[in-house]
Amino acid sequence: MSERIEIRGVIVSSMYDAYYWQSWIDRGIITPESHFRKMLAAANGDVVLYINSPGGSVMAGNEMINAIKAFLATGRKMEITIGAIAASMAANIVAMSGVAKVKAHKNSKIMYHGSMTWTEGGADAHGDTKKLLDAINGDVIAALKSKGITDCEAWFAEGRDHWLTAQEALEMELVDEIVDATDLPPLKMDKAASARMLADGFDAAAFEIPESEAPASPSDTRWREFQAKKDKEVAEANAATHKAEADAAVAIAAKQNEVDAANATITDLQAQLAAKTTEFEGAITSFNAEVEAHEKTKSTLDETVEQLNRVTANHEKLTASVFSQFTQSVEITNWSDAVKQFGYAQARKKCPELYAAFMSGATKKGI
Repeated sequence: MSERIEIRGVIVSSMYDAYYWQSWIDRGIITPESHFRKMLAAANGDVVLYINSPGGSVMAGNEMINAIKAFLATGRKMEITIGAIAASMAANIVAMSGVAKVKAHKNSKIMYHGSMTWTEGGADAHGDTKKLLDAINGDVIAALKSKGITDCEAWFAEGRDHWLTAQEALEMELVDEIVDATDLPPLKMDKAASARMLADGFDAAAFEIPESEAPASPSDTRWREFQAKKDKEVAEANAATHKAEADAAVAIAAKQNEVDAANATITDLQAQLAAKTTEFEGAITSFNAEVEAHEKTKSTLDETVEQLNRVTANHEKLTASVFSQFTQSVEITNWSDAVKQFGYAQARKKCPELYAAFMSGATKKGI
């Protein structure tokens, strides 16, 4: 069974949580946020939160909302029942606490208005206060809009109090149920009373007049005229409704065509993207194959270069050996033999003495 916790009276700061004020708290005149949080902490199961408050401190009320959200986060359930009034910050709790079910009495009244305070200081100080008030109002407006109440900004205009009946709150889905709503039977009148009201021009359609007590002639003529007028209005309303439904059907069909065309375009683009993706993947595969072939060719070329270097080194060793043997076995005695053997340029390098002797006209044996 759910436990009952109450928010009754003015919502004030926890600075009032002192012995002096306790008797007032016990009588429900004020409800500090810390007192409320302690009540939630003491609850053993689900809770019914009963609100009957004209509001009060925004910061204290926001702390109550935080306490409610922390309570719901434990997995326990809470529903709100509104008493005679939930106004100002108390109404904010209804809109912003995230409780799944809100009930109201048939005579409950809910009121929203712009936040207010006072500021002592210059223009900049007042500007800071305005920024704070706008932020407070914005939070409440956002919560109301999340419930589908899209035209609520005017409720928070400066100096205004926007009152809602329980029925209006129910129609806006701010309240889920009216706990003591009753369907009263239509008012019945006797023949004489109904005749007098018809004669005076009252709308008798608001009353249930028994057929046996319907006004007789000449009033019945007016009744038939009145009924015919009502039937005509109903027929015109039905015709307007049917036209609106037909117009809506045409508009929906047009929008559906647009959606179908957009879906077809999306499908085509997706197909193009898939084709391009396949083409790109093929190009990547081909490129990777070419890179692999290039790497193999480079590896083969590196091996060939290494073999060539080895052959060149061996050739140089062999040439040096042959040249050494040759120079040891052949005796060059003059510049002419050196030129024949090595060529002019090499002979100058290998036989500088013969070259010098040739140039000076002398002859010398040996190298």
